[in-house]
Amino acid sequence: MVTFDDITKLFKSISLVSTKLYLDKVKPRKLFPSTSISDPLYEIYSISNVNVIRYLYGYRIRFKILSSYLSPPVIFYEDQNKLRGFGYPIFRTNGILLRIDKKKLEKILYGILTVDNYVYNILMAKFFLYTKSKNNTFNNDYLGSYIDYERVSENILSGQPASKINNKIFINFIMENAAYSLAYLLIRTMSSILNTNIDNFILYLENNKNEIKIYILEKSSEGLGFTETITNTIFVNPSSIAQFYDLILRSLYKCGIIDTNNDMCKRRYSRTQSDYNKQLNIAKNTNNNIDIIAKHTEEILNNWLKTFNTEFPWDFLRNSILDYIRNTDEQLYNKIISDPVLKSGIEIVYGKYSQVCWDGCMQWIRLPEDNGLLQPDYEIFLTSRRLGSRIIEAFKSYTSNSFASTIDRNNYRNTILNLMDKAKLIIIVSPFFDEEMKDIFNKLLEKFNRKEQMRVLIFTRKTTYNENKDIFGKIREFTKIYTLDNLHSKIYIFDNNILWGSVNLTSSSLQRNIETLTISDSQAILYDVLGDFIKNVLEENKLSFSQFFL
Repeated sequence: MVTFDDITKLFKSISLVSTKLYLDKVKPRKLFPSTSISDPLYEIYSISNVNVIRYLYGYRIRFKILSSYLSPPVIFYEDQNKLRGFGYPIFRTNGILLRIDKKKLEKILYGILTVDNYVYNILMAKFFLYTKSKNNTFNNDYLGSYIDYERVSENILSGQPASKINNKIFINFIMENAAYSLAYLLIRTMSSILNTNIDNFILYLENNKNEIKIYILEKSSEGLGFTETITNTIFVNPSSIAQFYDLILRSLYKCGIIDTNNDMCKRRYSRTQSDYNKQLNIAKNTNNNIDIIAKHTEEILNNWLKTFNTEFPWDFLRNSILDYIRNTDEQLYNKIISDPVLKSGIEIVYGKYSQVCWDGCMQWIRLPEDNGLLQPDYEIFLTSRRLGSRIIEAFKSYTSNSFASTIDRNNYRNTILNLMDKAKLIIIVSPFFDEEMKDIFNKLLEKFNRKEQMRVLIFTRKTTYNENKDIFGKIREFTKIYTLDNLHSKIYIFDNNILWGSVNLTSSSLQRNIETLTISDSQAILYDVLGDFIKNVLEENKLSFSQFFL
């Protein structure tokens, strides 16, 4: 049954405007890649003569009986399988089209989720809260559903992620997240380069069976000149496109290097902490209950970290504090709702602990409400600064002239050891090991004993593991080891470098056999090769992401 409260929440959260494109007159001109590449990950086009229609969904409601005053359309509504609302043509315009191959993007996403444990954890937490907190009272489309904040707080405070999730549903969620994040990053950066307001563009996204299409169109029939400027500056050649991607990455991370320590939002947040610490100490001296509220807040953050191993969803911290206190300390809760001093104290606590926005950053990702493709509540879950930047990183590598090269057979061993020495991320896929593994594993032990931060994943055959249990046991403390009966792939990843070919970590393979070993520093190749491998491993062994990364 649909209750009044459900309708009220939907009224507050709904996006009132929907855009439709009619592309029968479109004249595309390919900008990238300019050469003929079979099955590229993405293509960029300049398009013209796009017919845009915008719909204001809803009924017009008479406020009073016999009154002539009508409300604006306030709600999307479906009646007898027909949409009720008002549509009107806006423009015939020009713009940029980005086409992304979903099959290739899927492999890239498998690779990103394996390489970047941070982005995996945060997207898994978003997936959990999104699926558990969405109210589908009307239908499953985001226009007919909403995020129930009461459910969000309840799931934050007491929810437990499932031990097994459906990979297809999860990867579709990540795919949707990737599409919106890319669209938002592109339009933000383009408007910044052109020194114009986002209001001058129309953003439109199609998520089809085989491809994602992102349209960035001029909001004018007369032609603002943006498409021509973008075509002749940003997308004029691979070098300028790479600079465009660099600009996006530098806006998110210092020097454009994707790392938590370089996160521009976290750096800005850290600069505010001194002032908030002073304010919180003053508030604690004024009222002892504020100290209790701060301790409750730390309990919430610690419990979340233990459960999800990722940063807290800061957008919901204020509600979570109040709900937690209401559930655990009713007396304090009653004081808070009746005492203005305590209410203001919560705002100080919130400022001290909250990093303002949760991954889908307000300053660098989310768009003003009238320009976005999503309701503000949905943007929290369906945009990701970290995921978007990883995909931009892969896109950038497609513009590079660098190519994979083979390693001289006399340098197999030294190349692997030298790359491993400096690496923080180490992934070894080798069906067979012998005495050669001792040097490799001793290098890992040296790094561990130096207390270097590193993440190590090793894939090998069960028989190989059983024959070398003692040696594997020495590194198990800091290494995830996966054993597979039918493993035949050989892949070695050291940070941004990927090596693949026929080489096992055995003396015969490294010294005597005729082998091949190819190396590349392309992030697109790394994500693609690794993603294809991980996808096959999960499907073959009927494992979910959550089981695999446990």
